[in-house]
Amino acid sequence: MTSSSAPRIPLSESAVQLAQAGLALIEDLAKSLLGSQKALLIRDLAAIERGTREQIGLVRALHTLRLPDGLISRSSSSFAGGEDRRSAAASERATNLVEQAKRLRHLARLQAALLRRAQAELRVHRNLLAAPGETYGPLLEQGRRGPCRV
Repeated sequence: MTSSSAPRIPLSESAVQLAQAGLALIEDLAKSLLGSQKALLIRDLAAIERGTREQIGLVRALHTLRLPDGLISRSSSSFAGGEDRRSAAASERATNLVEQAKRLRHLARLQAALLRRAQAELRVHRNLLAAPGETYGPLLEQGRRGPCRV
């Protein structure tokens, strides 16, 4: 390393292991979200509950892992020259971690949209069940007398 080049901070072995553990948790969470989305689409309440419990556990594990700030950017930029295989592998792992995090964000947004849709449907059913039995009776009676005016 020359005096004019920027110092490179190699990732410690523990940081690499931490990043690998984080990646594994992110992948497990993505799989769980996909399963929950399928359960939401077919309205399998037991599977939705299982998926929710599993996701809560995975998110807690991810929070306890606490990936250090800048780990991803350090691992991808600290070895910019790519002189050895470890630096290339670290850069590849960092890129993979970023891509998996983006995928997880997309899946979480999709899950939220599906949950909002299911919530709206449940609200409609709740309102129908809570209303009197002749909810649309007056409209039907108006139809017999003539066209319904709104």
